[in-house]
Amino acid sequence: MEPLVQDGLAELGIDIGLVHDVSRLAGGASGAGVFGLCLAGQPVVLKVSTRPAAQGEAGRELRFYRELAGRVPVRTPALLKGSSGAGRDVLLLDRAQPPSPARDWTAEDWLDVARQLGELQASISLAELVEADWPDGDPGPPDVDARARLWHAAGVGDVTEALFTDLERLQQARTAPAPCLVHGDCHADNLLRDGAQRVWADWQVVGPGHGPEDLALLWQRAEYNGAVVPRSAFLATYAQARGLRVDADFEQAVTAAEIDLLLMGWPAFLLERADTAREVLVRRLRTLAATWNGSAANVS
Repeated sequence: MEPLVQDGLAELGIDIGLVHDVSRLAGGASGAGVFGLCLAGQPVVLKVSTRPAAQGEAGRELRFYRELAGRVPVRTPALLKGSSGAGRDVLLLDRAQPPSPARDWTAEDWLDVARQLGELQASISLAELVEADWPDGDPGPPDVDARARLWHAAGVGDVTEALFTDLERLQQARTAPAPCLVHGDCHADNLLRDGAQRVWADWQVVGPGHGPEDLALLWQRAEYNGAVVPRSAFLATYAQARGLRVDADFEQAVTAAEIDLLLMGWPAFLLERADTAREVLVRRLRTLAATWNGSAANVS
């Protein structure tokens, strides 16, 4: 049994003798190890931090399950036990079925996720989050120069140079929609199943945002993994569920969020590869840049 599992069980006061069939489900990049196991015959998930949480991050996911999970309109795993101390979060959750890969989603699946995401983001107001002193998910300013160098070295500098010089306007556009609750790590691997129902998991960075950032991550991760994303239909269903109008300003915000994620979030992971998936996202960046430059010309 991995030491991380033993530590997590001890933190929760669970007798190791009651546990069997332990397997690692995920872990590493998110800062937590996720394990499937049977506890007294019940299939459960143990999630244990692998490193101390950043300032303001400790206990966020545990707080979500205790304070917000019962109020959001999406299905979430049930919290069975939880602990947060010494910078380490430990959660014991009921276990759902594995997710369906986004490349296998039907048009109906995409629209169902769009509706649920819109309803989720509309469910809890910013005022309530502020009153509860809920931390935002801002990781701090990124190293822009380092990312610009990565894109230039990858031969995409002809596209990215102008975008990097326009970062301030991109950021303004990305954050133009009214603040709302965002999942923060919205992608297909975090949409588990319980029969026909979706189970929204991994709430480590849930908090205030603007909305388009969830869309950008969901769409781009799906495309990287071979999915064809029906963006227009998704956006219309999502906006209706959230109570928004899809106008030029909102479309620009979504474009800006996608550009921001590609410029800042992907380079270290994406650009060390030379595969079809990388080229899908590079082509997407070129398309977005053309859209952005066209909108910039229209307001000049």
